[in-house]
Amino acid sequence: MSRKFKNFLKAAGIVLLSVALSMGCMSLYNKFNDRDLNPDNLLKYEYYGDGNGKGLTTEWEKGSLKAKWNDNGSFVLTGKYEDKDKADSDFLEYHFATVTLTAGEYTFSHGNKNASKDSYYLHVTSTGTKPVEQDAFDDKVTFTLDETAIVNISFKVKNNYRIIYAKFEPVLVTGKTAGEFYAK
Repeated sequence: MSRKFKNFLKAAGIVLLSVALSMGCMSLYNKFNDRDLNPDNLLKYEYYGDGNGKGLTTEWEKGSLKAKWNDNGSFVLTGKYEDKDKADSDFLEYHFATVTLTAGEYTFSHGNKNASKDSYYLHVTSTGTKPVEQDAFDDKVTFTLDETAIVNISFKVKNNYRIIYAKFEPVLVTGKTAGEFYAK
C-alpha cells in the first residue's frame, strides 16, 4: 500500500470517527433536552409575565443582572444586581408568574440547590383572607390555601451579589411532595 493511500485512509477514518461522535453527541443532547414536561406542573409558561399583563421577552435585564427565559418555563439568572440607593442586605424582587389556585395544599420547588437566603431564591405569595408568603431557598416549600387565591411567583436577588449561573426549573404541584420538572 502506498504512503498516500495510507494517509488517505487515516484521514477518512478520522472524518468518519468525528461524524459518528458528533451524531452520538447530538443524539445524547436531544435525549436530555427534548423531554416532556411534567403534566402535573400547575405553573405553565403561559402564566409567566411581568405582573402588569405583559408577557416576558426571552431576556430580561436590570443593570448587569439578566434573566434568560426558556419556553419550557425554566430560566437562568446571571450577572449582578446593583442599586447604590439600597443597602447590601436589600433584595431586588421581580414578579414573573401568576396562577389562580383553588383551596388545597400545594408544593413549590425550583431545582436550584444553591439558592439561599443570603444570595438569591424564589418567593411565593398569594391573595386571600389568609395570604401565603413563603421563601423557597430550600428544595421545596409546602403551603395551604384556605380559599381560591391568586398565587404570585418571583425571584429575589441580594443587592451587590454576583451570580455566575443560576438555573431554575419552577414546579408547582398539589400535595406535600415536590414535583419533577420533566415527566418520568
